[in-house]
Amino acid sequence: ITNKSLRLNALSAVAKAVAASDPDRAEHIANTITNKSLRLNALSAVAKAVAASDPDRAEHIANKMARTYNRWSAFLSVETTRATVLSTVAKAVAADDPDRAERIANTITDKYTSEGVLAAVAKAVAANDPDRAERIAYAISNKYTSEGVLAAVAKAVAANDPDRAERIANTITEKSTQVTVLIAVASAAADGDPEHAASLIGQAEQAAGMVELHAGTGALTAVATAVAAFDPGRAERIARAISDKSTRESVLIAVAEAVAADDPDWAERIADTITGEYSRVRALASIARAVAVADPDCARRIANRIPGQAKAEILHSVVLVLAPRR
Repeated sequence: ITNKSLRLNALSAVAKAVAASDPDRAEHIANTITNKSLRLNALSAVAKAVAASDPDRAEHIANKMARTYNRWSAFLSVETTRATVLSTVAKAVAADDPDRAERIANTITDKYTSEGVLAAVAKAVAANDPDRAERIAYAISNKYTSEGVLAAVAKAVAANDPDRAERIANTITEKSTQVTVLIAVASAAADGDPEHAASLIGQAEQAAGMVELHAGTGALTAVATAVAAFDPGRAERIARAISDKSTRESVLIAVAEAVAADDPDWAERIADTITGEYSRVRALASIARAVAVADPDCARRIANRIPGQAKAEILHSVVLVLAPRR
């Protein structure tokens, strides 16, 4: 190709295309591109392609770019490209080599990017190395990012170390996030320590009440939906306190589904309080499917309560449940 601009664009495209399968060739091609911007993009593509399989090469390419193109006029674009590549490398090795990932993150000069990578590292090791993850979280200056990491750590350790998870939950100031963590800890404790689980749900419900109106509805929904599995009575009470009708009825459906197999009469009573026709049919259909195997006559009776096409749809859903078993 004799046109220089077209030739360099073509070489850049070739380098990117072969980066994963032949990084030696790709890097060689990239280094022959005389247009700095195109060369940076091509080298960046090579580094990202090998980040997981050859992090040494990827890190070397990123740092070489910074050394080679360190003129002030081009610094910002080069440093941004380097930061992007290093972020990819750090995230790729975070689970297997968190020391390296953390070190790489700390070499990124842009604080926002650096802390974003550190957050990714912490989340990757939260289950296996919660001490490191928690330390990283508290070192992150951005409150939203820090608490997001703390939430991930608490959820990761909730089953094995509920005391730690609860302690972390109580340090989180953003109430919506705190609600999700308390729910996770409560769900983990439900079987072994139902009283503690109930206490945690109470804290989650209280925290949900402190969230702004729209988000607060979502927080209450999360609490009710989660507690339905182990305390459906409380879940129903929380659901009925939700002011938005559509959301309230969606949560009531979830509660009805949770109790349908063990107490279909209760589930039906819940369904009968739902005024939206579509939501009520959904609830009854779920109940019918839940009892179909144990009590097909009950499932048929529930279906027969609904007129028209909806009845046919419920009967059909029951048949689908029964078919593999009959």
